[in-house]
Amino acid sequence: MAGRRRDGAASQARRAPAGSVSYRRELAPLVAIQSLGAAASFGIVALLARVAGPDVQGEFAVYKSLVDVQVAFLTLGLPSGFIYVINKGLYTTQSLLRLTARYAPLVFLVSAVLTTGYLLGRSVTLPGELSTNIALVVLAAGATTYWALVRGIVLTLSDGVAFAWVTALPPIVLMVVTVVGVESGAWSLPTSFAASAVVSVTTVLLLLRVVGVPPEGPVPADRRAAFRVLGQQSAHTLVQAVFLSGAIFTILWLMQHLDADVDDLGQFSVASLAVVGPNLLVGMVAPILYSRWSRSMSLDERRRIGRSAIRFAALLQLGALVALPLVVPGLTFVLGAQYRPAAVAMCIVFLAVLPLSTTRMMSPALQATGSTAVVTASWGARLVTPITLVPLAPVIDDVIIWAAVAMAAGEYVAMAVMLVLARVHLPRAPRQEI
Repeated sequence: MAGRRRDGAASQARRAPAGSVSYRRELAPLVAIQSLGAAASFGIVALLARVAGPDVQGEFAVYKSLVDVQVAFLTLGLPSGFIYVINKGLYTTQSLLRLTARYAPLVFLVSAVLTTGYLLGRSVTLPGELSTNIALVVLAAGATTYWALVRGIVLTLSDGVAFAWVTALPPIVLMVVTVVGVESGAWSLPTSFAASAVVSVTTVLLLLRVVGVPPEGPVPADRRAAFRVLGQQSAHTLVQAVFLSGAIFTILWLMQHLDADVDDLGQFSVASLAVVGPNLLVGMVAPILYSRWSRSMSLDERRRIGRSAIRFAALLQLGALVALPLVVPGLTFVLGAQYRPAAVAMCIVFLAVLPLSTTRMMSPALQATGSTAVVTASWGARLVTPITLVPLAPVIDDVIIWAAVAMAAGEYVAMAVMLVLARVHLPRAPRQEI
């Protein structure tokens, strides 16, 4: 069985120190593969714009935000907790797989309640039969949640190329089935989300079968203490996931509160790509970084990563400023003149490349060195900022521009909170390697 886990266990035995050349070379192909998933998230918006229009784009944004925020809530932060307790020998892989299987029915039940309440309470009617849409969204959210939980367990067994493909495949499949469905008229958007989720579960279970499940092993002497550690490690991750995925959900909800229609939501969905892309890329790579850095990263290495993140983010912001004059003509040329409002709004979001890149690169290092609360506070500030800016909507008098301003402001607030709290929290953290 050890031979079957060559992709994970053997590579873990060869761990290079964080920040070394060999470590970066080992990580490079994983980042490249998972970047395909982030590229697919860009591609689906561009392709939908070509084959459909802003109204379909808005419908897609509503369903995607609904699935994403449910998955963030229903996973309860457990994938991160699973990684920690398995690495520390507090739980066995088999015991967590059993726990996940018992939790799955509750996931679907809660998703059914949340989805029904949200879709029934919407003021804007979405295409399709309501009961069918609810069932498909529940399948998508429930299956994706189960995929995320099993994926966290699999990461402790295999974090190589196979795991990277399991992570990148869901957005790629979603892009393909959505575009084909919309272009052919053969199925609805909720069907696309459900199909992508089923494929995701299938691939992660296949990888689990390939790498093999280790023997049961000894049971922890104090199971209550082990469960308490799992809860503590998962709690912050849960809150962070809800805050992070809930930010765009909140802006879309506020836009509807400000009388935006589905077309307006579609325009903002395109403009928000400047944020969605980096979020997805870091979201795909962060579990691997967290699993490795939580074993080996020191506070000195964390400081170096923080400084490097700010320098790299500044270069990206400079590049974004240089490219800014090309955003409106480029986007309208690629997607069509009807997307000019989205292009103008994207120019505003492009001004937030600095804080966006800084926070996304720093967050895995902060969490790996015990400053999880810093990341939680930062994402919370990002979520709350648009709510505080609702009074500006009548002054701006354009709901799409207001949404872009609110999103950019949230990123700057998040960066300020992260940098200040990280500096304050650093002296309190242990000085040895964590």
